[in-house]
Amino acid sequence: MSAIKPLKLAIIGCGAVIDELHVPSLRRLTRQGAVRVTALVDRSKERMARFKRVFPEAVCFEDAAAAFRSAGAEAALVASPPGLHRAHVEAAFSNGCHVLCEKPLATSVKDVTELAGMSERLGLILMVGLTRRFFPSLATAGAMLRAGDLGGQVEFRCHEGGVYQWPIASDAPFRREAGGGGVLMDKGVHVLDSLLWLFGPMSVVGAEDDALAGGVEGNCRVKLAGKEVRGVMQLSWDQETANGLHIKGSFGEMRVDPNEFRWIELRRAQGAWERRPCRSSWPASLKAPAPTTKAPRVYEDCIYMQWIQFLRAVALGEPVPVDGRAALTVAAQIEAAYASAAPLPQPWLSAEEQTAAARRHWRNGAKQ
Repeated sequence: MSAIKPLKLAIIGCGAVIDELHVPSLRRLTRQGAVRVTALVDRSKERMARFKRVFPEAVCFEDAAAAFRSAGAEAALVASPPGLHRAHVEAAFSNGCHVLCEKPLATSVKDVTELAGMSERLGLILMVGLTRRFFPSLATAGAMLRAGDLGGQVEFRCHEGGVYQWPIASDAPFRREAGGGGVLMDKGVHVLDSLLWLFGPMSVVGAEDDALAGGVEGNCRVKLAGKEVRGVMQLSWDQETANGLHIKGSFGEMRVDPNEFRWIELRRAQGAWERRPCRSSWPASLKAPAPTTKAPRVYEDCIYMQWIQFLRAVALGEPVPVDGRAALTVAAQIEAAYASAAPLPQPWLSAEEQTAAARRHWRNGAKQ
């Protein structure tokens, strides 16, 4: 693939994220001589044993600090529960390792700010794994919006929902102290980063969720406003919704399907909808200075290109799509939404049940 020596990698957290998303790309990069997985870190010996069969050179550790001291890693993939990200990224930096961290980077603005600053002070790469940054559909949509193709007075509605089916390895996503929150911290990080890419910074002007005291939200609605743009994001873990991003300006409209990144739909002045192919491409090799570029065809390609960009950043000093400072914008939006969250209306409940749910809402419980 290139003359760049293999990057020694420690994997922190051996759960479903590694199994479902990263194994194919890491196998491919290992065969190409770009990566060597030298350490696996997890509290479960069984999970580590499963991945050691994939990466036989790796040494297993139950403690991240011990792995960094002993395995000679140069970089880390942090895929532990979000509540542990701060500690694990910090441990990697303390041992001179570059970091690719699964989203979210951390669960508070304070932690994200400190990790971003640490990365900058030490001169170490910090990349947040937000693979939608490699979706041609979003790249095309963003270019059109920046060119003013839809006109002014832009409004959007974004829905992403479905019954939670991720093959979790623990109950961390459903505990606020471990996951940082519910669907907003999970799906919301991806969606808010995409909206940031498309529209630039926006402020939270309203938020509602259905979390009860002691739990996390399965549904939320967040209102956002920025320079000449405003809209609503609605997310769900427990119901199918009419998923998609609908953007309307003074000249026309656009629809972006979150599950289809090869095209978008457009229409002008109430005309017929038409499908526009999206062919944006990204580096697909480590060649320097002119890498091979490709447009992703399936989601796995986006993961692979994310890894290529991380490796190019480490070896060649190229920028990453989402660093600590970019992650800070989304972290601030999520923190603002949680701070202002009101009970989400549930009109299918009786008046008495709605009152009881509002009384048990996690924000009200926190005040009692």
